[in-house]
Amino acid sequence: MKITDISIDNKTSVFVLVFIIAIMGMISYVSLPRESSPDISIPLVIVSTPYIGVSPEDIESLVTTPIEKEIKKIAEVKKIESSSYEGFSIIQVEFQSGYDIEDALQKVRDRVNKAESDIPADAEKPEIMEINFSEFPILTFQLSGPAGLSKLKDIAENLKDKLEVIKGVLEVKVNGGLEREVQVDVDYRKLQHYNIRFDDIIAAIRDENRTIPGGTIDVNQSSFLVRVPGEFKTPYPLENIIVKTKEGEGIYLRDVADLTYGFKERTSFARTNNIEAISIQISKRVGENIIDIAREVNKVIDEKREELPEDIKLTVVTDQSEEIEKQVIELENNIFSGLVLVIGILFFALGLRNAILVGISIPLSMLISFFILQMLDITLNFVVLFALILALGMLVDNAIVILENIQKFLEEGYNKVDAAKKATAEVAWPVATSTLTTVAAFFPLLFWPGITGDFMSYIPITVIVTLMSSLFVALVINPVFAEVFVKHEHHGKPKLKKTVMGVLSYPFDWGTFIFVDKLLPVTLKYYEKTLNFALGEPRRAGQKISLRTWLGFFAFFAMFFIEGIVSQFVPPIAGVILTALLGVGVILILKNIRLRFIFSAFIMLFFISQLYGLLAYGVEFSLMLNHEECI
Repeated sequence: MKITDISIDNKTSVFVLVFIIAIMGMISYVSLPRESSPDISIPLVIVSTPYIGVSPEDIESLVTTPIEKEIKKIAEVKKIESSSYEGFSIIQVEFQSGYDIEDALQKVRDRVNKAESDIPADAEKPEIMEINFSEFPILTFQLSGPAGLSKLKDIAENLKDKLEVIKGVLEVKVNGGLEREVQVDVDYRKLQHYNIRFDDIIAAIRDENRTIPGGTIDVNQSSFLVRVPGEFKTPYPLENIIVKTKEGEGIYLRDVADLTYGFKERTSFARTNNIEAISIQISKRVGENIIDIAREVNKVIDEKREELPEDIKLTVVTDQSEEIEKQVIELENNIFSGLVLVIGILFFALGLRNAILVGISIPLSMLISFFILQMLDITLNFVVLFALILALGMLVDNAIVILENIQKFLEEGYNKVDAAKKATAEVAWPVATSTLTTVAAFFPLLFWPGITGDFMSYIPITVIVTLMSSLFVALVINPVFAEVFVKHEHHGKPKLKKTVMGVLSYPFDWGTFIFVDKLLPVTLKYYEKTLNFALGEPRRAGQKISLRTWLGFFAFFAMFFIEGIVSQFVPPIAGVILTALLGVGVILILKNIRLRFIFSAFIMLFFISQLYGLLAYGVEFSLMLNHEECI
């Protein structure tokens, strides 16, 4: 194959390429963002409109219907669902898959603005939002203790300021707790007595509770800023605010209202083991590394724990980074264990040196895949990790075929260069075709429509990238490595060489000798006998089909018919026993040994599926069974 010939003729360039792949692949793997799930843009917009104190019927006619009429005019809308509750209206607007969510938000916002003129004026302004997976919290902490919810809320707000400066943190939400506020309870009769309006009270509080800039003052060669601080630090000075002057005397706020330093009405609650607590939820920015963020957040949390009293607990409730870190470690372990198992199995047949050359294709293919995934802006989430583990077992197939064929050409007397070129050219197209057929099986998944398709598309993309990387390694890199490092394996008792590599490889050479020269011939001998027995005597020309063969065919299909009827009236275990007895009977009726093996395979599969369903391990065989208990 031309690409292989070019790579063998320029092997120095190939080794440089391998070095570049190793460096770039490791950098890509380390820098690939880790996420719990793919960042999928859901084309769903939600319009919520509070209208307190109104019945569901009135909410539907006064709020929901006018907004729906305007939204229906958007051409790209796929589906609209609305619900009207007491004091609340919610409308879900789903757009066509793949539609830009920003455009969707803008169009819905424009239509809702037009519908506001048809909505009662005392209804609250409609809120328009999107569903964004990236805004879901990745870490949740609970702050609890006997200090009181107000004090705990202050501690949480202080901790929030420290967490928000961490690189990659999008938002920190504090839920639960009590928030202080000054409640001004106005006496309406006193307002009438003093001829004061509500607006007068609001304006007086607003004007007094602010800092006024006073410009600058130049003194000699210096310039000083001037401001008049007026914001209240405590609630008590509010009582002395003059609302209005009457006959030269001031009317104070305390004269017309009662001031209470209380708490805001609670809108969220959090509990830990039935104890009131404060919940701190942390969400990350899109494309940021969840593991790095969690590590930095935990550092801040640990520092905060040391500052808090012992009776105040700061505990972790959810941490998505732990699961992702486990999956990443599992991937690394699978790559390493796959490398060890491949080398361990292949060295018996190919020798240690050739087995290592095949095993190199696993990390090289993975490193190329990591580099390409980073270029495609794909993060390491649980879907991508699943696809990488799925493709891991298929990475060495191409390398095994090519290296084994090179070994065969070396045994036929070709030199290394010719063996590498001719052997690779001989199997290049079969190897490429086998890889492309697997790629073709995953390729249609790229066109899976809808949100599910967007979510699952990462599997075919990752598998295709990984398999094509392994094909590139097999056709370009493996032949060069074979031409330089492979050697013809001389079968026979190994001899101990007085070199470091000779001493290290001596036990492995013995393993290869025992497998190739001792076990393999015996295995092939018994395999040949078993195959001849299964094939039976060759059929003679003009030989008629025996009566027992016809009866066996009839009994085979009758077995399923009988089992299907009887299984409706007997327990599942009796159906399994019946299948075993009828299956043995069918096999004994047949005379042709080939048919016995063929029908035995079908009957055994049916028997195992029944047994599998009886033990309640899954439902994938349920279509083959007629037992409701197995569904």
